[in-house]
Amino acid sequence: GLRVIPVKSQSLRGLSIYGSGRVAEDKAYDNIMNKWKWGNFDTHDLYVDNSYAAEIQAMKIVMMRTAEELAEKGKMSEAAEMSLKFFQSFPHMNFPYDESIVPFIDILNKSGDKDSAKKHLSILAEETRQKLNFYDSLDEQDFESFRQDYAYAIRAVSEILAKAKEIGDQDLVSKFESELSGYDISK
Repeated sequence: GLRVIPVKSQSLRGLSIYGSGRVAEDKAYDNIMNKWKWGNFDTHDLYVDNSYAAEIQAMKIVMMRTAEELAEKGKMSEAAEMSLKFFQSFPHMNFPYDESIVPFIDILNKSGDKDSAKKHLSILAEETRQKLNFYDSLDEQDFESFRQDYAYAIRAVSEILAKAKEIGDQDLVSKFESELSGYDISK
């Protein structure tokens, strides 16, 4: 369960309440890998209602913070296992990829699992390309409803291109540049 410990800690402001406090990475790792139950959204193609968004977001952020803390402490094998568990537990079929998955891809790459990093980065790139094509097809009036989603997708482009370069696969870089570079705002 949740324990409040009176120790002053830095918070990750960008994560709102989910960024508060420290991460007991070994305990969190054990709980996530061995105790959390997934309710079949990890194995079956299901409709996951948006009313679960807060709980799902909390789970994803706990996994991300745990993986990042493990990596920061040099426990790259466990960090990579946590990243793979994330992709297994929140499959693209039920949870469309967006830029929030980039930290997991980054950990996979840094741990040496370039194949898994490329696999998930490719799914993210295709998802982003499809979203941007859709947004581009809208007239100005309809586009207004998607302006924020468009901004998220645009931000993902620079992340995708940067991660492809870090992975070091020139064919992947070329493919993503040909499909997405028109949207790259990092230039």
